Amino acid sequence: MPFNSYLFLLCFLPLAVLVYWLLPPAREARTAWLLAAGAAFYLYGGGGYLLLLLAMTLVTFAAGRIMAGARGPVARGLGLALALSNLAVLAFFKYRAARGGALPLGVSFYTFNLLSYALDVWWGRAPAETSPLRFASYATFFPAISSGPLVRYDDFRGQLEAPGRRSHLELGVFNVAMGLGKKLLIADPLGAVIDPLFAAWGSLGFWGAWLAVLGYHFRVYFDFSGYTDIAIGVGYLLGFRLPPNFDAPYTSRSMTEFWQRWHMSLSFWFRDYVFLPLAFALRARDPGKNAAHARSTSLFVTMILIGLWHGATLPFLLWGVYQGLILSAHAAARQAGRKPWPPLAGRAATFVALVAGWVILRSGSLDMAGGIYAAMLGLRGFEAGPRAVAGVGTTYLVSLAVLLVLTNLRRDTSQLAPRPGWAYAAGVAALLTLGLLSIGRPSPFLYLQF
Repeated sequence: MPFNSYLFLLCFLPLAVLVYWLLPPAREARTAWLLAAGAAFYLYGGGGYLLLLLAMTLVTFAAGRIMAGARGPVARGLGLALALSNLAVLAFFKYRAARGGALPLGVSFYTFNLLSYALDVWWGRAPAETSPLRFASYATFFPAISSGPLVRYDDFRGQLEAPGRRSHLELGVFNVAMGLGKKLLIADPLGAVIDPLFAAWGSLGFWGAWLAVLGYHFRVYFDFSGYTDIAIGVGYLLGFRLPPNFDAPYTSRSMTEFWQRWHMSLSFWFRDYVFLPLAFALRARDPGKNAAHARSTSLFVTMILIGLWHGATLPFLLWGVYQGLILSAHAAARQAGRKPWPPLAGRAATFVALVAGWVILRSGSLDMAGGIYAAMLGLRGFEAGPRAVAGVGTTYLVSLAVLLVLTNLRRDTSQLAPRPGWAYAAGVAALLTLGLLSIGRPSPFLYLQF
């Protein structure tokens, strides 16, 4: 059920929120409703894959109970192996999707949610859940199940059980309005221009290639951050505070800083469950080597895994290698005492590195990526000018200029909040109305494909 649809915004969401707050908080009635609403939401969008989600949830819950009650390493290892079997499921569907098969809705995200719970129990960071109802409501939590943000179970459980928890109506409406505006008023119009350009990548010249890639640079941010804003807004309406996913990432002065500001819940997941354990293991295995070697190796491996998380294809693998090489080189330079570049130069270099990386991420093949790179370097000729590119007009060019300014501001939606006053309320209402009027035929959010 798309967030940017009338069915969700005008029917499902009001009903889900209203019933949730009308139910008594005692006896887990609200928790049961969350599970029912999440299952209905997923059944509409994911169909029969709901059974897969519930099966993986049951397996992970059982694994947690086994690890918590185990008296020896063999039993604990069995529990961990049971939880890690979720990775095999994810790998299977990623491999199948790379060959044209269907990818279950949200499988990349709910698999990592389940794994974070199991690993926290394994490491003793969190107690095992005793209520299958509470755990299932977490696994099917509909605001975040499709494309995140990733939520740690301890954070979810703490908020579910918090006394006096209430809906934050203003923040909820504000974030939903911002998200709809980003998706429907910015990302989708950009997509209408650049999708035909990428489809005709073999005939693009210098201007066409740059305008397509710059459009994607802004589209991928406003599309995904728009989704995240809506998810966070829906969470607020239900009384949950979901973690932010973006913190003005295009203001970053290095790729290292970029990954601390972009898709933050995923970056922090890989930091906590892959990068840090791997770095510690490498140091423990060979204490004689300095920390920089372990850090660089761990960064490289982590970014390759992030690339494969996006998809089991060669372009995604190379994108991960590309990101890993940049981060490893930056870590080595810092270790060697190199001073950071001046802010403006750092931003410019990060912008170039990002744009080069987006080409790989957007391309369906290496031939396509190579062709776009060649066009961007002027090796395939030049159109008469930007406006000579098919589908590109003054509105699109002005939009790119405005978005370049907006994305270089140091504040993202997570740092904004509704203000008292009629003028501000009218602005949010107008944005929400424009978003609703722009829905038409919903276009999918980009990260649903991952």
